[in-house]
Amino acid sequence: MATSGTYYLNGPSLGSSTAIFSDASLTTLADDGFYSDGLIVREQVLGVLLPQQTCDGCIPESYNCVEGSCVNPGDGTGIYPTLGECEADCSATTVILSWSLNNQIGGRLIVYNNSMVELLNVTTTTSAQSGTIYPLITELPYTIRGQWQSGSGNIVQYRVCDISAGGEIYYSGPIDNLTGNIDYEVTPTPNHASVFLTSGNVTPPTCPIP
Repeated sequence: MATSGTYYLNGPSLGSSTAIFSDASLTTLADDGFYSDGLIVREQVLGVLLPQQTCDGCIPESYNCVEGSCVNPGDGTGIYPTLGECEADCSATTVILSWSLNNQIGGRLIVYNNSMVELLNVTTTTSAQSGTIYPLITELPYTIRGQWQSGSGNIVQYRVCDISAGGEIYYSGPIDNLTGNIDYEVTPTPNHASVFLTSGNVTPPTCPIP
């Protein structure tokens, strides 16, 4: 059965050390046995560490909130140390933003959280695109940016709709190379909103956007 304790190394890491000690002055060797730092495991025999081994099962559980669900990345890098903590922040604490782009090049749609960290960054292409993102409640309100990207005479526009309650939230109007971009902070934020960005002088469809 594994137990935790305080031990001292004669190197900067378990992987580079040659022995493990039970005192900070490195005068008393630790008992023979297996030692792990959570990533690797090494056996100490007669005061000498044997070559490292992969520590199956040593990587601690951790979780990330992905699209409203808690997911263990399997490498210990998740921001939540327990499933319960993840679910407290993640489950039922997200909103939905559906997005669509038309099939004319020259436009860009960016969505930022309340710290202006990008949640979405997509450009229009010759193929229509769509998808869904799930901002956390702690990231609200989010900001939508419609941006002119390229094309002489190109006009970019976007429309934001409230899918939960119905109706239009915002229409950007024309965005050309002189305007550059138009931001809109979606507040109050509906549980489910949608944004349709168009390029090529095409007006976005009226709400509700399918």
